[in-house]
Amino acid sequence: MILQALYQHYQTLFNDPDSGIAPPGYSVAKIGFELLISKEGDLLDIIFLKENNKTGSKTMLVPEQKKRSSGDKAYFLCDNSSYLLGLEKDKSDEKKTKNNKEIKTSVNLTRYKLSYELHKSLLSSVDNPAAKAVIKFFEKWSPKSWEDVPLIRNNIKDIVTGGNFVFRYDPDYTLVHEIPEIKKAWEQSMQSAEGENIYSQCLITGEQAKVERLHPDIKGVKGANSSGASIVSFNQESFCSYGKKQSYNSPVSQKAAFGYSTALNYLLASQRNKVLIGETTTVFWAEKKSCCAEEDWLAFLLNPEESVEKDDDKNNEGKWSIDYQTVLAIKNAFENVKKGMPLKNLLPSDMLDTKFYILGLSPNNARLSVRFWHVDTFGKVAEKIMQHYLDMQVDGMDKFPTVTRLLIELAPEHKYDNIPRIAEGQIMRAVLTGQPYPNSLLTQLILRVRADSDKDNKQLKINRYRAGFIKACLLRKYRASGNKKMEEVISVSLNEESTNTAYRLGRLFALLEKAQRNALGGDLNTTIKDRYFNSASSTPAAVFPILLRLSQHHLSKAEQSLWLDKLMEKVMSGISDFPAHLSLDEQGLFILGYYHQREALYKAKEDKEEK
Repeated sequence: MILQALYQHYQTLFNDPDSGIAPPGYSVAKIGFELLISKEGDLLDIIFLKENNKTGSKTMLVPEQKKRSSGDKAYFLCDNSSYLLGLEKDKSDEKKTKNNKEIKTSVNLTRYKLSYELHKSLLSSVDNPAAKAVIKFFEKWSPKSWEDVPLIRNNIKDIVTGGNFVFRYDPDYTLVHEIPEIKKAWEQSMQSAEGENIYSQCLITGEQAKVERLHPDIKGVKGANSSGASIVSFNQESFCSYGKKQSYNSPVSQKAAFGYSTALNYLLASQRNKVLIGETTTVFWAEKKSCCAEEDWLAFLLNPEESVEKDDDKNNEGKWSIDYQTVLAIKNAFENVKKGMPLKNLLPSDMLDTKFYILGLSPNNARLSVRFWHVDTFGKVAEKIMQHYLDMQVDGMDKFPTVTRLLIELAPEHKYDNIPRIAEGQIMRAVLTGQPYPNSLLTQLILRVRADSDKDNKQLKINRYRAGFIKACLLRKYRASGNKKMEEVISVSLNEESTNTAYRLGRLFALLEKAQRNALGGDLNTTIKDRYFNSASSTPAAVFPILLRLSQHHLSKAEQSLWLDKLMEKVMSGISDFPAHLSLDEQGLFILGYYHQREALYKAKEDKEEK
C-alpha cells in the first residue's frame, strides 16, 4: 500500500512539467563542484558551488546513481573525488585528524580506473567534442601527481570532503551531462544494462516485468546514513524464501522501484511536504496535484512551531514557510471548530475531499522503519488533528502543543535525547485516527510528574503541557467507553461543580499549598508539593490529615486566610472520606484538579492586581 501510493505519486509528479521530478534513468543529486575542462581534456578550474562558505548546496538532475551495496561502483558524469580524481580522505588517519584542520589524502587508483572504464565505454562512440574531452581528461589526469597541481593542492580539504563533482565543458560552458548526444548514449546504455534477467509479476503495478534486485536508497531521513538507507531490503538468510535472495523475495519491477523511491526522495527533499516530529521524519502528499493550500494547512497542523514564517529569523532565508494570512485562516477555523461549527462549513468541499497520505519514517541502522502510515481525506485528517488540540486545551495554554513538545514532557529531565522513541508513533496514531492515547502514555506522564521537581518556571513538574496531555488521555478514554459522567468532569478550566473525589483532592492540595505560600512568602525553596505531592496523589488517607493540621498553622499567618479557609471548606464538602489509594486514572484527575485550581488562583491574583 505504501509503495503503491508513492509510485502513483511519482506518476502524478512526472505528468506535471513544473514538478522537476527526475525521469527514469536520472536522479537528483547535491553537487559541490564543477570540473571545468578544455577541449583537450585539461583541468582549467574547479568551480565551487558554495553558499555562506558551505559546499554542496546546489541540486542537479544527473544520470541515475543506483545504490552502492558493497564494493566499488562508478557513477556516470557525477561522482565524488575518489572516482573522478582518484583522491579521498585517508580513513586510517581519521582519528588523528579529527581535531586537526589538516586532512591526510590518499590515492584510490581502483576507483579512478573504474570511473575511467565506465566513461570510456559510454562516450567513445559519441560524436561530440565534450564527450571526447572527458575521455582525454581521464587519460591525462594522474591521481598520484595531485600535489603538483596548485588548483588541487590548495583546495584538497574541500575536494575530498565536499561531495559530488560534475563536468563543465569550457568552449561553450555547457554541463556535460546535459548535452543531448551524451544523454542519448546514457539512456541507451540503461536499456541494455547488465544484470540478472529475472522477470515476475510486479507487486506494485501488477505487470510482468524485470525485477529490481537492489532497491534505490532513500535519502533525507533524520538520523539515517547520509548516503541513504533502505526501505525494502533482505539482509539475512532467515528473511528470504527458499531459493531467492535480496529483493527477488518481494518482486518489484525496476520501473516501479525507481518510481516509488524517486517520489519518496522528492518528498524528503521538499520543505513543503516534510516535517520533523521528534526523531520521526514525516512526509505527506495529496493524491492529486496542485494542492498547495491543503499542504500548507497540514504542515502547520502537524508542526505549528516550525512551519510559521519568521520575519526576524536571519537563518530562515531561502526556506519555505507558511505565510501569515494562511496561519490566521487556520487559527480562525480552529476557533470556530472549538465553538462547535463543523469544518465542512468553513472550507470548500473539493479541498475537504482531497485524499491525503501521511508517512512517518525513522532510521534503523542501514534501514528505515515505518513509524506510522495513514490515509484519509484532508477534511477528516484536519478534523482529527484539531480534535487533538481541543482535547489538549487547558487554561494557560496559549499555543498549539506540538507532538515534539508532548514527547519532551515524557522525557526524564525534559531532555530531547531522553524521549521514549516508541511514543512518537503511539501519539501520532492517536492524533490521526482520533482513537484513545495508549494507557502507557498516561502511566509515563504520571511517573514523570512523580520523578521530576520544579527547577524553574519553564520546567514545572506539573506544567500546562503535562496537564493538557493528562486531560486528553483521560478524556479520550472516557469518550471511547461512553462514560459521559466522567467525560463531563474533564474540562478546559476549573470545574467547580465536579464532585469527583480525586479531582477535588487535587484542588484541595493546590489550596493548601497556596496557604503555605501566603503564610511563609511566595519564594519558598521547598513547599508541601515537594515533600507530599507524590504520596498525596497516590495514598491520600496517609497524607491529607497531616496536611490539614499544617494548614491551620499556615492559615493563622496567611493573608486572605478567611477567603482561603472558606474555599477549602467548599472543596472538602464534596469529599466524604480520604481514599487509601488512588488508581492511575484517579491520579491523573488529582493532577488535573491541582493544575486547574492553581491556574484559577493565579488568574484571581492577576485580576486583583489589574484592579
